[in-house]
Amino acid sequence: MISFISVPRVPDVQVVVSLTVDGPSSTVGAGVLLDVPQAASRVAAGSEAAKSRRRVVLMGLSPRRNATDKGERAPRERRASGCGEWDQRIRSGVEEKLAEYKDKGYAIVAVTNQGGVAYGLLTEDDVIQINDYLSTKLLPDTFDLVMYCPYHPRGRVEKYKRDAECRKPKPGMAFEAREKLDLDLGKSIMVGDMSTDTEFAENAGIGTYCDAEEFFGRDRPPEKKPRAAKKAPAAKSAARTATKRRATPPS
Repeated sequence: MISFISVPRVPDVQVVVSLTVDGPSSTVGAGVLLDVPQAASRVAAGSEAAKSRRRVVLMGLSPRRNATDKGERAPRERRASGCGEWDQRIRSGVEEKLAEYKDKGYAIVAVTNQGGVAYGLLTEDDVIQINDYLSTKLLPDTFDLVMYCPYHPRGRVEKYKRDAECRKPKPGMAFEAREKLDLDLGKSIMVGDMSTDTEFAENAGIGTYCDAEEFFGRDRPPEKKPRAAKKAPAAKSAARTATKRRATPPS
């Protein structure tokens, strides 16, 4: 199963992808994975349909793209760390670079493994809430699709314990995005920072792979606000001594 949420496209406006299940214009569903030979046969070389297909920037949602104010790896260890959907920030350079490629006509699609669901570290509802905050508050009007795979072959939750076709480095999410958005993967870009991202790009036939730090630039975390200075223990001790002396009657 590929979990995804999509919204109808509005002319000349990039649509916000809302991951809330009960949104009026959103639809939630399980992607039907394509048989690779059948999918390939639909794209005839040199055909008008192939020429009109859209390019896409696919990107993972690892800490290279979004981080937390607490420094935790969200959302994989949310329950253990207390990290919530609000405890995120977009790393420097991401918003500007994605806007640049949107202006060039690229679709923007997030593809992320969320094996923490299979391990019981968080639920699919947790993932939906975290991604909803990302796509509506932190990066509004950016994503055409946000896709995640909650399965892991060694998971502890039986429902999610399997080696699913949507789990990177398998190309399921790329093929599903291709069908939904009419994409030309051969002329597209995958941005990642893990070996599974590299293999995913190769397995899906994505034309270009870029390292996340080279594509977005080095992260520049915001400066932390200085904490208020605490009173010196010696001063407190002196104040207590003076109070005690005043309270003692003269002999």
